Amino acid sequence: MNKQCSMSEVESVIEEMELSEISEDVAELEEGYQLVLSGWYVRIPKLHLRLHEGVVGYGDEEMKEYMPDFCVTVIYPEEPAETEYLYYEQDGMFTTMVNWLHGQMSMEEIEHLECEILIPQESSI
Repeated sequence: MNKQCSMSEVESVIEEMELSEISEDVAELEEGYQLVLSGWYVRIPKLHLRLHEGVVGYGDEEMKEYMPDFCVTVIYPEEPAETEYLYYEQDGMFTTMVNWLHGQMSMEEIEHLECEILIPQESSI
């Protein structure tokens, strides 16, 4: 399932969707840290990017598992085969994009970027 919206609307649209049943992906950040990424993502065609929500976890040696630490928005190249992230920040999607673009686009231009929320086909949503 795909849903179109603008960047200014994307976070509120996502809040209204039921996405908890979608499988997550796990990526390594650096030794001792793990990133659990949403299985769904937001595609920004004009910038050839995709955004994922995620949770950074740290390795708890005593419990021998990763413990959640903080939520992030992660920016990747648009091509799903690309597994190297470009940037991540402990903030929402809009603020993360503003900070990552660092003046290359005005806030108004970013607000009006067309986005597509992509949900994997195997999901029943």
